[in-house]
Amino acid sequence: KDAALRAVDLAKERGAEMFVVGMPERADGYRGERCQKTDVFISFLKEFSQLEVAVMDERYTTVQAHTLLYETGLKGRGHVKCVDALSAQLILQSYLDMKKNNV
Repeated sequence: KDAALRAVDLAKERGAEMFVVGMPERADGYRGERCQKTDVFISFLKEFSQLEVAVMDERYTTVQAHTLLYETGLKGRGHVKCVDALSAQLILQSYLDMKKNNV
């Protein structure tokens, strides 16, 4: 609940019109505890903000992020620190690509 409230506050401060949230399903489609927690987070976002929430498949984004960082030559601790942020960017980009292609 606290994380959702912080996200809503940031969205208001920055004039966001919606949220894009990655759903952490496993590669085989299994929806475990992390998905359940994400569903609760999404419910709080909707309740506290009244903004649209787009839910995107985040499978393989961590692998993609590691690959991209490795290809740029970033290794070691600097690499690890960037993975989550780059994964989030990949999720957002997949949403934008979907909207652009009217999917």
